[in-house]
Amino acid sequence: MPYKLSMIQNHKPNSRKHVRILHIVECYSGGVRRALRSYVEATPDLEHVALISGEDQEHVRIDLPTAKTGIFKSSGMGRVSEIRSAVKESRPHVVHAHSSWAGMHARLALPRRTVLYQPHAFYFLNPSLSRVSAMVARGAEQFLARFPTHYLTLSAHEDSLVKGMHPGATSSRISNVPTLPEHYKDSWRPGYSSRVVMVGRVVPQKDPTFFAEVASGVRAKDASASFVWAGDGDASLKAHLERAGVLVTGWLGERRLAELLATSAVYFHSALYEGSPLSVLDAAHVGCPIVVRETDSTRDINAAKISTAAEGIEVILGILEEARFNASGPADCGLQMEVDASMLGNQLTQVYEEVSELSRVARG
Repeated sequence: MPYKLSMIQNHKPNSRKHVRILHIVECYSGGVRRALRSYVEATPDLEHVALISGEDQEHVRIDLPTAKTGIFKSSGMGRVSEIRSAVKESRPHVVHAHSSWAGMHARLALPRRTVLYQPHAFYFLNPSLSRVSAMVARGAEQFLARFPTHYLTLSAHEDSLVKGMHPGATSSRISNVPTLPEHYKDSWRPGYSSRVVMVGRVVPQKDPTFFAEVASGVRAKDASASFVWAGDGDASLKAHLERAGVLVTGWLGERRLAELLATSAVYFHSALYEGSPLSVLDAAHVGCPIVVRETDSTRDINAAKISTAAEGIEVILGILEEARFNASGPADCGLQMEVDASMLGNQLTQVYEEVSELSRVARG
């Protein structure tokens, strides 16, 4: 039986809220969780409802205190009917689908309604996919682009990908902001730390095997170095990290995460592909030196970039030896770091109002 939104907790009606957003989330952990929290917090004048995958409760607490939240009770295509039920009950002005599966299910559920679809990194970009699998994934995205869709993007690279989806595809780009509060800005005080940290889900997209390879290589040459992965996910990949001497902490709260970044020598982002990595912005906000994989999504980040494990080992060893990198202030992540929560709120409000109007016109 579909989950009834009327049974949901943590919601206080506000008659002043004239735009209601229904978020469809089938992966509520890692960057998606933090992005959604920042969107809700940046738009307090809007009403937010979220339908979230229950599987993620194994790894992370559902914590959207100002939003009405419900849990999917089915899996796979059964979620299409749940989305229809949620739309019928909550009567949202905008349906905002987060990531690939939610984007597919929402558009199949609402074929005549404009869905705001935020890929959070298109799945077909995954370099670990076979050529055939990547072609199938891209083909599925191109087919779904024929449904009324307005894309929400985070980078020029995502904009270019959207243009290749369908001739009539439309999109709006917003800027990510650090998810850590302002009082953690420039709090980096590593002392004599030789710790290297990564934040994210332990899944193939984040490439924990690459992180483990670099960790083993660095520790073979510098026994004082330690590696930490703040996050949770696939059990076999966590075991692989631990065999390489990496401490896997599970998900950390805001204070512990900020303290970890502020007292680490390096933030090393090992992901194979991304939309716009929030963890990099959080590390830069704190002021922790950053090393990232060379990918399309990191092209505009002003930080040390590496392509191979050998390069990663060399660069990280150099940073540890010098005990400083990019001075002691935050890494320069370009214009993204100049956007605050109020500006993000204005961007989101404008997009939601535009999509609300598109949906109203489509419904006649």
